[in-house]
Amino acid sequence: MLERYLVDQCSPTLAGIKTGSLFSIHGEDPERIKHEVQKINRIFYGKGLLLLPLKTTRGYSLLYLFRPCYLKRDLCDRKCSSLLQEFGYTSSHPSRCLVRLIQRVQKEPSFPHEIGLFLGYPPEDVRGFIENPHCKSRCRSCVGGCWKVYHEPEKAQVLFRKYEQCTKSYRKRLMSGASLEQLAVAS
Repeated sequence: MLERYLVDQCSPTLAGIKTGSLFSIHGEDPERIKHEVQKINRIFYGKGLLLLPLKTTRGYSLLYLFRPCYLKRDLCDRKCSSLLQEFGYTSSHPSRCLVRLIQRVQKEPSFPHEIGLFLGYPPEDVRGFIENPHCKSRCRSCVGGCWKVYHEPEKAQVLFRKYEQCTKSYRKRLMSGASLEQLAVAS
């Protein structure tokens, strides 16, 4: 069941060109999702990928696919760790940061926009969005991308095209019979 979601929403992460991806599933039984996550994680064992439920309620699951080694690298970035500290993250250790993120996703009334750092977005763009979520004048590239770009729009557009090409390629491969294990690049 999750294969199609993973390919549609997470191909760049599966391919090893993005730290993490986030997607939601509506209308499914939480126990079924839990079982599917365990099954997927067995497939990804040894590939450097982990699927983690961030929030599960009756009929809704928010799932995070990521590469722990990439996340560790990203969280050690000075700008990233500084921004996370502003939101109560007391460590740059990935497991501690994930615990804090899960707490914020489950308990905060608004969505924690620092989640972009867990997806591999540039810290400058995450900060720009947090400070100006609706501001169109400072946002340089809001169309056709994964996130609002406030810094280095040309570089972001190259990445957006790469992500789009990857997703198209992975969809074709899945339709041609490739398995998730075949699609997941080891890191």
